[in-house]
Amino acid sequence: MHRDPLDTNRSFLYGDGFFESIRRKDGAWLFLEEHLARMRSSAMLFDLNIPFENRDDLARVCDQQVRGNPSDLVLRLTVYRIGYGLYTPERPYETGLHYLIRSLEAEDDGYFPAENISTLQLIADISELDPITASISTGIRKPIGAFHSVKSTSAAIYSEALIAERNRISDEIILINELGRVCECSSSNLLVQFGGKLFTPPPEDGPVRGTFLDWLKSRHKVDLRSFQPEQLYWADALYRCNAVRGIQRLKLI
Repeated sequence: MHRDPLDTNRSFLYGDGFFESIRRKDGAWLFLEEHLARMRSSAMLFDLNIPFENRDDLARVCDQQVRGNPSDLVLRLTVYRIGYGLYTPERPYETGLHYLIRSLEAEDDGYFPAENISTLQLIADISELDPITASISTGIRKPIGAFHSVKSTSAAIYSEALIAERNRISDEIILINELGRVCECSSSNLLVQFGGKLFTPPPEDGPVRGTFLDWLKSRHKVDLRSFQPEQLYWADALYRCNAVRGIQRLKLI
């Protein structure tokens, strides 16, 4: 009897997996070192294996998947457990990989800073971006736990937050954690500007580990700081950032 492969896809059944959304822009893959670092830490948490030894391995697989497609796109790479069992997987189990290509309109991009730009110029540039409307989640709180930093396929908290705020006319939702502190945006990390300084919520406040944010912090001074929701209204500027769209400015409503 033919068996539907979803029967053993534990990402589909239990959210037992994680994913990376890797951007190709102008023919080049962005932030591969940071993606690979996050994949390794996620795989360790999930007790899964990834077949990429280095960034060249990852780039080669990405190239194979998108051959013949336009240069500007997003490749979603999902890593998941294959196996039987209910909530406890039966051994032996294997690691599965799935690839999904999504085209992307380049004009929808935010700001991708040049490699050697100064922090002063970075802040000057992003301060001039046209803002996207954002609101703070009022009903959904993100729990903090061992897996809060992982880009997990179990992403119900983000869907529920967006559904709960569907009557508010905004393009982004800023999530609050279970302790009442600012956490992150629905699909991005959050940057908060006070004067000439940039801040972001610390790992212990529950944001997903961001690959673009890792890249940014390795080149610019981005301080860690906890925020109460009302403090965001006092900031000089707010931004969301991720590896697909770069940096986009937010305007609270």
